[in-house]
Amino acid sequence: MKKLDINTFDNWLKIYFKAWEDGDPKLITDTFTKDGKYNETPFTGQIKGKTEIYKYWEEGAQQVQENVSTNYKIIVVKENKGYTKWQAQFDRKGKGIHVELDGIMEVIFNDDLQVKIFNEWWHRQEEKIN
Repeated sequence: MKKLDINTFDNWLKIYFKAWEDGDPKLITDTFTKDGKYNETPFTGQIKGKTEIYKYWEEGAQQVQENVSTNYKIIVVKENKGYTKWQAQFDRKGKGIHVELDGIMEVIFNDDLQVKIFNEWWHRQEEKIN
């Protein structure tokens, strides 16, 4: 059993946000368990398994977002859970819309430090840029 600590969580966050900024669904999907669960918000359906998570990232980040920038601050790491406050901004490809997001995430890891459950809560602000 591996132990989740602040450095390990920070390294995972660097991968997560690099995957987002680069539009790389494989990079983030590889950090999940085979049957990992991804909850974008409390009110959207749960995304289950690597195939669905990959598709979500491909359709939601890689294909429709550009000029992505992100930042985060770790709140706490406790047992197998990490919490962070994050912000992101991007432009919607070909839409002339700039999006800003502000959120919190909870990441629950298994004993091998792969993500088994991912939960997000966020708010969005959009503005026309063209």
